[in-house]
Amino acid sequence: MNMAYTCSIHRSHRYLKLMAHLFLTGILLVCLPGGTSPGDVGMVGDGQLESHLEVVRKEADLPALGAMIVRGDTIVEWAVTGGRVKGKPDKATVNDLWHIGSNTKAMTATLTGVLVERGLLQWDSTLRSLLPQLEGQIEGAYLDVTIKELLGHTAGVVSSYPWRSAPSDYGEATVVLLNEKPQNPRGEYAYSNGGYVVVAAVLENVSGKPYRELMEQEIFAPLGITTAGFGPPGTPGTPDQPWGHNTGILGWRSYDPGSPAADNPPVLDPAGRVHISLEEYVLFIADQLAGARGADGLLKAATYATLHTSISDANYGLGWGVIQSAGGEKLLTHDGSNTMWYTSLILKPEKNEALVVVTNGVKRSQNKGVQSAIELLVRRLTAPVETEHP
Repeated sequence: MNMAYTCSIHRSHRYLKLMAHLFLTGILLVCLPGGTSPGDVGMVGDGQLESHLEVVRKEADLPALGAMIVRGDTIVEWAVTGGRVKGKPDKATVNDLWHIGSNTKAMTATLTGVLVERGLLQWDSTLRSLLPQLEGQIEGAYLDVTIKELLGHTAGVVSSYPWRSAPSDYGEATVVLLNEKPQNPRGEYAYSNGGYVVVAAVLENVSGKPYRELMEQEIFAPLGITTAGFGPPGTPGTPDQPWGHNTGILGWRSYDPGSPAADNPPVLDPAGRVHISLEEYVLFIADQLAGARGADGLLKAATYATLHTSISDANYGLGWGVIQSAGGEKLLTHDGSNTMWYTSLILKPEKNEALVVVTNGVKRSQNKGVQSAIELLVRRLTAPVETEHP
């Protein structure tokens, strides 16, 4: 994963903090494409989400764009517009699979919570205690780093690395990563995909099972998720699912899912390689919403509270951005991108709501189209309900 990927996450986190403040204080100023005014975006339930979303997609020139509003475990409204592969006739649908990039981190953090509750490790367990074989093989500064610090990006693990040259085994990759001197002092926030690779090595070591098997058995299967997998979705050579896209000098380029260039290498599975359908993504989202509201689910309520509490001044918990609005309402947010797909997610626990936007195209590692789609959802969700007067 390159530096552009890391930077796109940071920009998105700042954007969502701004959106959260405006949304929760009722001062949202929507600047939709083509001069669309706030009154033109309709309201939830009017059946017009797809047409409004298409305006956003065309203006942003994206291959496909999807959006969804969730309340509890119910999809209030959803729509997908555009094509699976730019320039080809196959239309993207609400039933397609979408690569969620670094939103995978919330799943890895949740998986860690499962093993913590089983007593296989603790949040404050150190690498010295969990991977004692590393002593003498890695920088000594990392030996006292905790699981919580790795998941919260405060362990100092390098943020950028030539991942395609890294070992595919998590344990071997951990040795390579932790031979690099810490990029930041311990306790200081610095977004790091490498920290999640190290966590995967720990989870495999304490459980005796491969990371993917753990994710299937402990997260996907209990939630009823059957569409999730790792890497780009679809059959190589066939547009039976959306393909990822990005832009260069010659414009848009699509990536066949069979190409190694279609995603980051599998060693980054725990940091950002899950794909899933929108409908089944709701199963994970609903579980997190319920947990944030104090209910037990996959985890105990107290464990969700650990995931959803910031551990740094960067407003980041464990796999989640944690935002406090000026009005005092708490949001859980995250964006994910492998520079070919982009997913944006906002959870509003107090309202028991979530906003989701997905696309299979990224322009120069940023996506104003996704931001406009989030604004569209917010405006539709907060639009006043028209009533008839005698």
